[in-house]
Amino acid sequence: KRYFKAGEQIHVMLRGQRYEFDFAEMEQRNLDTGKVRKIRAPKPSALKIV
Repeated sequence: KRYFKAGEQIHVMLRGQRYEFDFAEMEQRNLDTGKVRKIRAPKPSALKIV
């Protein structure tokens, strides 16, 4: 949530694949294959900090 709100980029490894999430462009990029997908914003209820 924090990265989404700030519009930042993060890099993660999931199931052996390296990904970049660009929240300013709302894209997910597989760094090994180069495939890019659009991502959706979280539901507003998911952004509430309790």
